[in-house]
Amino acid sequence: MGDDPDGGGGGGPESTGTSRSRRASHAAPREKSRLIHLNSPQTEKFAGNHISTAKYSFLSFLPAFLFEQFRRYSNIFFLTIALLQVRSHK
Repeated sequence: MGDDPDGGGGGGPESTGTSRSRRASHAAPREKSRLIHLNSPQTEKFAGNHISTAKYSFLSFLPAFLFEQFRRYSNIFFLTIALLQVRSHK
């Protein structure tokens, strides 16, 4: 019962236990403030805020698609049969 590590008594505002003010064990790191000059080019480079939710890009689609398809043995089998049939018609 008295094992509550923060000493708050285990409840909210209606708790009758001793209340201590809760302080953060570590302060958040101070970020560099941004100074913006009007009517002049931006002098500092900040991180971009581009968010991409696409699973594939144009360059990664084909290899990822082929890997997903041919990791199943049945798809490799049907590809082999199709290639043998195309070759036999020449």
